[in-house]
Amino acid sequence: MVSAPISDSLCIKCKGRLFCGLPRCPVLERASHMQRINYKLSKDFKSRTPGVFIGWHGYPNVYAGILSSITPENAEVQDNPSYWVSHNYNISDVMIERQSLINSRRKTQIRINEGFKELVTSVALSSKPLSIDVSLKKKPVMRINFTQHALPMGPAGEVKKLVLEDNPRIRSPVKKAYYDTDFKANDAMNYLYSKKISVFSVSKLLSAGALGVGRRRKLTPTRWAITATDDSLSKEQLKSIRNYGLIDNYLVFRGHYLGNYFTVLLMPNPWSFELFEVWNPGAVYSSNSMNIVTDSEGFMNRKKYASNCGGGYYSARLPVTDYLVKNKSQACVLAIREVTREYYMPLGVWVVRQAMSNALQNRKSFANLNDAKTYINRLTGFDLRQSKLLSNQQSILKKFL
Repeated sequence: MVSAPISDSLCIKCKGRLFCGLPRCPVLERASHMQRINYKLSKDFKSRTPGVFIGWHGYPNVYAGILSSITPENAEVQDNPSYWVSHNYNISDVMIERQSLINSRRKTQIRINEGFKELVTSVALSSKPLSIDVSLKKKPVMRINFTQHALPMGPAGEVKKLVLEDNPRIRSPVKKAYYDTDFKANDAMNYLYSKKISVFSVSKLLSAGALGVGRRRKLTPTRWAITATDDSLSKEQLKSIRNYGLIDNYLVFRGHYLGNYFTVLLMPNPWSFELFEVWNPGAVYSSNSMNIVTDSEGFMNRKKYASNCGGGYYSARLPVTDYLVKNKSQACVLAIREVTREYYMPLGVWVVRQAMSNALQNRKSFANLNDAKTYINRLTGFDLRQSKLLSNQQSILKKFL
């Protein structure tokens, strides 16, 4: 006789009837798509590869992987957030694309320049998916792997043999950054960004060991490379921002993407930045209660990693510095990210970056701080008294008066 405690799992009680209030059942969606593509899995196959993935477990001995598509005809869109945004993909659409990628991987030391590492670099350099011939040690098992920072992926398999059947097509700025072995990684990233190479592509190049000075080049775990790229690009922009004049009024911005809502307050004071993340009940990583975390920085750069908000902090900050550089302005910035139950699967911090970018397209101006605070409170219901940044601004104003 089997005895077990009575379960309080909402999923078990619901069985796909959407008791959770989500528009679609994530459990059934994953199971349905896994059934559709599982029969296509094989340990030997020809395909096209749209990207790479570098793991972090065991660093500096990590798994370096080349992502190969189970549906090669879709390879060009399966590692392309810009395409998903422009074509209004929802969470399910993104999941289907990412679940169709096999991570053909091999354990390698980050600095050893052996054959498989060179293949990984070639894939990252190419502006178009490359044709590949893959032989794995075993047939991959259908599963999906999530991470807070990077995009989800489908099954993984250990590589026995992998051959690239194309030569990479490399854009001119990327070619310059790659072949100039005196180009420091930080300088190369900022150069590429100035040449309109996307943040996503820049971080991929850094991860694949395609940037940096000569023998110091190395593979960088994808999750670390994403945050390093966001951080490096915004820090470079802040060198200019700190010398710009202050904005004239109090500006409030509001926008969203895939269940992530941003409300942003820009104030006419020297640069500082504070991010609040409000995780609502039912949102990914959240429980049945609301959770709030925060990180901030003053006029100068942070010295420690933003451990509360993690990579989302840096991904939210970059669109703000983009905006200030574009407008040649300086401001003190308070950002509130509301994560709702609409965001029911983690897709990576590119979602945060896109949500912030969307928010900065919608501006409302106020002559004083109190009016701006009243408006924000009406939008979000957020208790602004929690903000250290606002407390500092009000203290400075009182001293001035």
